[in-house]
Amino acid sequence: MRKIIFTLASLLLAAQLHAPARAQETKQPAFTLHSRVTQYLQEGNTHTLKEVRYVSSGGSFRTVYINEDGSPYTERVYEPGRGFFNVHHNYRMIVKNRSSPPETATTPPPTVEQLRASPNFVRTEEVLGRTAYLHRIKDEQTGAPLFDYYFTPELGRVPLKTVDYLQGKVFSVTEPTSITFGEPDAAQLKLPDYEFAERMPISGGVLNGKATHKPAPDYPAEARAARAQGVVTVQILVNEDGTVKFAKATYGHELLREAAVEAARKTRFAPTRLEGQPIKVAGVVTYNFVLR
Repeated sequence: MRKIIFTLASLLLAAQLHAPARAQETKQPAFTLHSRVTQYLQEGNTHTLKEVRYVSSGGSFRTVYINEDGSPYTERVYEPGRGFFNVHHNYRMIVKNRSSPPETATTPPPTVEQLRASPNFVRTEEVLGRTAYLHRIKDEQTGAPLFDYYFTPELGRVPLKTVDYLQGKVFSVTEPTSITFGEPDAAQLKLPDYEFAERMPISGGVLNGKATHKPAPDYPAEARAARAQGVVTVQILVNEDGTVKFAKATYGHELLREAAVEAARKTRFAPTRLEGQPIKVAGVVTYNFVLR
């Protein structure tokens, strides 16, 4: 299932608004845009994130996605001369993104005339008290909608609102809640102090059977006294050399989680290679605590 954060290629499509190929005359406007992202999942379930988009007229931008509990989900950062990056907080990793976001386009931001003249233009709508020009991107073969982008001249190449379709049905909506114009603080545009990686780790699924050394966890005395038992699932990231770089319990009794995480950190795996190169592997290990 697609996630909001993986629609960058389509955002780039939306930036092609037939602006003339000449030297940039007007800079991308600077602003901070707060939005609510609602994903419509299977069986009528929804998942909500907060999105904060910091855009500088100097070319830098940072988009932060925040879970409902306030914890960071992921973010994207572009620094001129350095590149475009995806930030993964779970693994404290920064991975180079090979695409080009619309904020980096060298053509001037579109005018009202250009927004109306685009073959993707559908109609205008009022969004957050502003006139927005709806551009719809369709599947070339079926004609089914893929993305709706609501552009306003005030935000330049950045859409004010986005609708993401999956198989012709609305999959997610990014709805603006507030806009503040002006240059963001420099600290709001910086990459965090994480490790840089050439690629994301591959997914290994359940890794119990792939461990070369998997010590059993200690059974905490407090958990025994409370008669806590059951399965604990630990999300891990395995380094290129087979050691565990990151471990976090995601399921199981609270009194058992710390012991499971400590055991996971001591687990060892044979190095994994892709195209002959050692790579990181993401997956889970499980521990079954049984009172005897």
